[in-house]
Amino acid sequence: MAKSKKLTREDILEKKSIAERAHYQRLKSDPIKFAEQREKEKIEISKEKRRR
Repeated sequence: MAKSKKLTREDILEKKSIAERAHYQRLKSDPIKFAEQREKEKIEISKEKRRR
């Protein structure tokens, strides 16, 4: 059995970036989920502003 090659930091970041882009593409294709995501982002921004 061959050992699997350990991913480098750059490989991991590239893989994460691709997955994130795919995730947001799925959100953008569904108007309801996209609206929900926008609301969550607005709430997070307002929470962050209150902390400062």
